[in-house]
Amino acid sequence: MGKLVVAIVTFHRPVELRAYICALATQTRRPDGVLVIDNGGTVDADALMATADSQGWTVDIDCLRFENIGFPGAICRAYEVACARGADWLMIGDDDDPPLFDEELELIVGTFSSHPDAVVAAAYGQMWNPALGRVERTLQSQIQGEGHLDVDIVAGGARPTLNMQHFQATDLPDAALFWGLEDLSMSLKLRARGARVVVPKPLMLRYREAKGRMHDGKIANPRYHSLKRQYYSIRNYVFIMMHEQRSPGLAVLRLLKAFASMPRASRNSGRGMLEVVRVTVLAVAHGLRTRLGRAPEWLC
Repeated sequence: MGKLVVAIVTFHRPVELRAYICALATQTRRPDGVLVIDNGGTVDADALMATADSQGWTVDIDCLRFENIGFPGAICRAYEVACARGADWLMIGDDDDPPLFDEELELIVGTFSSHPDAVVAAAYGQMWNPALGRVERTLQSQIQGEGHLDVDIVAGGARPTLNMQHFQATDLPDAALFWGLEDLSMSLKLRARGARVVVPKPLMLRYREAKGRMHDGKIANPRYHSLKRQYYSIRNYVFIMMHEQRSPGLAVLRLLKAFASMPRASRNSGRGMLEVVRVTVLAVAHGLRTRLGRAPEWLC
């Protein structure tokens, strides 16, 4: 049996992190090691191991502490550690999104037995519309029955699991994205080189049922209630399309959508239109000029 390492990215969420460890302890296929990427520098690894032990699970939990390198940076560091430790599979998890089902890790890792050429497996996934530059919902008809489904996009909450034999460092998101769309960046890089991303159909269907999404409707656009989040979303999308995917048309389309949605952004954030215009223009300019990293201080 291969070695599975689960990396959990956390930022000042001790209750959620303990709940994640408890969810891992109940899995029918437990990880062989847990790596906590602590973006807040406050995690007590010994306390987490005690939590696991209280669930009848003895496991090594290692903690890497940083001031804050963001989710994309955390993925990159987790990959480096997994390579150094000879992991066969690396599962990426967000601290507030633990597995819902006890068989989840077994089903995800089992995907590689059925599809050894798969580069990434996950709990669920979506499709990419290259003409419109947007993520689209996988059809209900596609996830009926047993077996697996090839998808284009895997979100961070879907526990993307990297097959270390086939995954390449160039598939990783740019660490400087800092916050948001790292899943889109990595998924589109994999798609561009023809790498297979596969999900177990029964598991994806169970997630649809659990989240009340048993339909084929359009995926709703997120409503950001902070201009900082809006800034990262616009900037990172423009950067990905312009500099990673070489699709300037999609970058322009995002720019037009951003300006068209400014009144809504103003309402959602409670900020004035002039400030929304300033943030939108800045985000587009930074994405075009590859000025990544953290948002400007006045936005934080």
